[in-house]
Amino acid sequence: MSYWTQVKGKIELEVMNKTATVDKVEDDIRNILGREVSFEDDEEVWKDTMIHPDKYLLMGSEGSLSMNIEHRQEELGHVIYSIYLGGSLRDYAFEDKAIEWFKGKVDALGKMYHSSKKSATVVNACVAADGLDFNVWSYERP
Repeated sequence: MSYWTQVKGKIELEVMNKTATVDKVEDDIRNILGREVSFEDDEEVWKDTMIHPDKYLLMGSEGSLSMNIEHRQEELGHVIYSIYLGGSLRDYAFEDKAIEWFKGKVDALGKMYHSSKKSATVVNACVAADGLDFNVWSYERP
């Protein structure tokens, strides 16, 4: 018998970056959060998920969470990135570990840029993981 854990999360990231395009910032976000994996990916990808799990989004036995990134330009040159993560993870019954994974990624995104020409600030983040238990976490700005 298999079990499923539903994970849904959203992160809003405000970025001031005078030196990079929107595509470059989205690539940086994907490098921090990880790559998606689907059931149809080849055997080499699946082997790599075991060797380098940090390179991938949170994984179940049939694939990872999915990710969608949207952005909107704000006044004064800021860009707000809305990052949506979600999916059903088969044979993953660690809701607390899913929340910890998400917290770690939020922390890493907040440290993505720190210079006079670049900055990234987490504006909002929340995640819910529902499987054998139900856990929710929301970011509190310092």
